[in-house]
Amino acid sequence: MQVILALGSNLGNRLANIENALAQMEFLIRCRHSTIIEVAALMLANSPEEWNIPFLNMVITGETSLSPLELLKTLKQIESDLGRDLSAPRWSPRIIDIDILFYGDEQYQDGDLIIPHPEYKNRPFLQKLVKELT
Repeated sequence: MQVILALGSNLGNRLANIENALAQMEFLIRCRHSTIIEVAALMLANSPEEWNIPFLNMVITGETSLSPLELLKTLKQIESDLGRDLSAPRWSPRIIDIDILFYGDEQYQDGDLIIPHPEYKNRPFLQKLVKELT
């Protein structure tokens, strides 16, 4: 299945964090990736000001035989392996964030996993990066 993933980092060596995540994506074949751009952190109202740290973001596309839930589990393991605290508050700064934007043309929902990513339409920078791959 053709998938599109978003990668972002706003803690530590952001570029190295993204490169390290990409190096662990052996489950993807025929990969292509966008440029890497810097964007302001998306902040919720009442978020601590110290969370306002810019992100490096990119998208990658490739083919995988993993199901959506297997893919999510694998991505969460990569995030954990790279030092992300998976119990940290949502929207807080992170070493690496990997989201499933698209899983082919399929729509999928199981618990917290919703594909296409429900915030994709609200993030023009991701739309721009995905267009680079089409």
